[in-house]
Amino acid sequence: ISGKTSATQVTDGTRQASLGVYNFANVTIAAEPGCPADLEISSTAIASDSSPPSDDDKITPLVDFSIIMRDCVSGEIQQGSLCFECGSNINVPPSDNSYSRKPYTLKAGDSECLDCPEGAYCWGGNNIGPQEGYWRIDLTSELFIACPNELACLESREEENGSTGHCEEGYTGNVCANCE
Repeated sequence: ISGKTSATQVTDGTRQASLGVYNFANVTIAAEPGCPADLEISSTAIASDSSPPSDDDKITPLVDFSIIMRDCVSGEIQQGSLCFECGSNINVPPSDNSYSRKPYTLKAGDSECLDCPEGAYCWGGNNIGPQEGYWRIDLTSELFIACPNELACLESREEENGSTGHCEEGYTGNVCANCE
């Protein structure tokens, strides 16, 4: 498998051919997010006569096809022709070395990762949630509101993958301000 333009890069993986069926594994295709990637598959496995195949016998192209690369999603930013998860430490270092204060982004198409807002835990990507004593209205909000009774608002946990927060038993509603 190869890219037909220099904008499409293909990292070769493993391939197997049996009875005319080709299987490809661990092939990576890198191209501009949201753009088509034109590819071709060629093979030296098919010889034009009974002699062993050589590069001259390569059938080019055996198959031409185009795929559309996905756009960067919530939690990722585009740098060059690749998407990177915020807080992944690939090209975007965390704002500090604290485990739960990594950069984040909630909107697909953001061009930069944001510093973790006051009152939030940020675990990278789009995984953010309120600290103890804070609450937010929904999973897309970047505004973390201090609860009037800070003991009523419990902290979120990383494994929840985003949270509005939880209320202590006996409390409910916005900013956990209502009694059950």
